Amino acid sequence: MLSKLSSSSMTMKYLSLLESTLFFGYSPFKSDADHLPFAVFKGTHYEIGQQIGKTFRQRIWKFLASYQPMSQFVKFYKTPKGNAIYTTYHDWVQQRYPKYMDEVRGISDGSDVPFEQIFLLHLRNELDSILELDAGKECTDVLVSGGNMCAIGHNEDANPAIGQTGFLVQVEIDDSSYGDKEFFTAYCYPGVIPGNAFGFNMHGLVLTVDACSPKRYALNGTPRQFLTRAMLASASEDDILNMLTSEHIAYGFSVNFVCSPSTTLWNVEVAPGERDSNETLISCYLVSNDYYIHFNRYERLEVEEIPRRIQSSNHRFRRAHQLPPPRTESDILNILGDDGESQWPIYRTPTGKDFSLTVATALFDLHKGVIDIWRYNPKWSKPIYRFRLKDGEQLPC
Repeated sequence: MLSKLSSSSMTMKYLSLLESTLFFGYSPFKSDADHLPFAVFKGTHYEIGQQIGKTFRQRIWKFLASYQPMSQFVKFYKTPKGNAIYTTYHDWVQQRYPKYMDEVRGISDGSDVPFEQIFLLHLRNELDSILELDAGKECTDVLVSGGNMCAIGHNEDANPAIGQTGFLVQVEIDDSSYGDKEFFTAYCYPGVIPGNAFGFNMHGLVLTVDACSPKRYALNGTPRQFLTRAMLASASEDDILNMLTSEHIAYGFSVNFVCSPSTTLWNVEVAPGERDSNETLISCYLVSNDYYIHFNRYERLEVEEIPRRIQSSNHRFRRAHQLPPPRTESDILNILGDDGESQWPIYRTPTGKDFSLTVATALFDLHKGVIDIWRYNPKWSKPIYRFRLKDGEQLPC
């Protein structure tokens, strides 16, 4: 892979240019409005990726020009060790999930960003750990099931660069090459295939993802981004559980899901086993007639974590349990929108200690059959999107 890249002067020139622009903090784009665009796409896996890349090309380039860790990813990629790791993950995913690699290639072609650069974005979680970067870990989830309430509330926290470059997509895939049909709605990070954040699909599946920070990572495993993409296509809770128990994972995370008409909510923590083993550690927690709040730390798995990356989660955990227990929609939004902790708030804005930003909030109400999405704090702002869960139709807010 390294020799191939070295033989392409255009690719190396692009990577060098990107490295320099990131280093000097240069961005060729003016700040655009803090809105959250939404687009609908139909096609094969490759065509979907290409359409996303083309439609959101400016946002992808803007993100790449302001996402500081990317320069370190590129430098590492250009070393023998980094290129070997890149190649290992590339070949692993190509063998197991070629259809999602088609989407990655489509995004690359549509956005005019070299494939290597786009694939590096899909290794963000693994590379943060391998390079021991001081990466903030993101997201808060509130799960409530009981009485007249069955809901998952989710704060999508991210690097502040995502705030002005993220977007929503609704995707219909019909790909005879793989015998695939998919239909889903999801929040996307620029340059990355769907499944990283929150979404729902035609099978009634609702999915939200929380980052975690285990010290261990695995080279003989599927990177998180591709595993959560596969989950977004799942038809049932059993599909996800079977996937997790049979798949070797590269890095840990937590996932929350439910498949309508069920009212039992799931939180599953996942982590790689011992170094160089094929073991995957899994802990499931079912929420029924109760509530559960999850952050970016392991609550049940006994996994060694990176201390500096769970500081925010420790503070958010304490603060959330000082607030009234969530039983209603208002209670859920009260927690997700809380900024009572000045340095480590639940609804996150960059502070002297916490540099993550809450870029969107979603509330999946299974009883009402809708998802509401906020761009700003749900305690004082109105949702900007509402979708019906059973068919993805956009409704008035």
